[in-house]
Amino acid sequence: MKRATRRLACGAAALLPLLSSCGPHQGMIAHSVVREVRQRCHPVTPCSIQLRHLTPFDWDKGFYFNDATTEEERTRTLGVKDENYQEMEDQYVFLKNGKVVHQENEPTNVEGNLPDEIGIVTPEGQNIASFESNATFTVSWESGSNGPWFLLHPAH
Repeated sequence: MKRATRRLACGAAALLPLLSSCGPHQGMIAHSVVREVRQRCHPVTPCSIQLRHLTPFDWDKGFYFNDATTEEERTRTLGVKDENYQEMEDQYVFLKNGKVVHQENEPTNVEGNLPDEIGIVTPEGQNIASFESNATFTVSWESGSNGPWFLLHPAH
């Protein structure tokens, strides 16, 4: 497994003062994950989170598409063509009974990690990670030239 090449942008500074360095394009999932990690996790000791506890909607399957995922790959994986595909952005899509119930795109920075970004590990050679609603992720704090960022590892 290797770490995905792009990360979720971080939470909004106006809503969470700890994240004053974050950009303006964060999504609801990114904001919730960063808030949870900042409250529960510590730089030296990894912790675990479940995304289902951080989403205000019901879902049974989630997908992470890194910025290298093509529209065709995304359509094939989801089984539906969707107009919200954005080239060069990470994408998070949540399904319930095969239907999209939430999705968000996150801008990426090809030159490096932004402070408080969230990365998700994808299988070796793949741009897509899928997970069930009961999936647990181990979170590690990573050092970056712009500040710390967070890496989510699927727990097995």
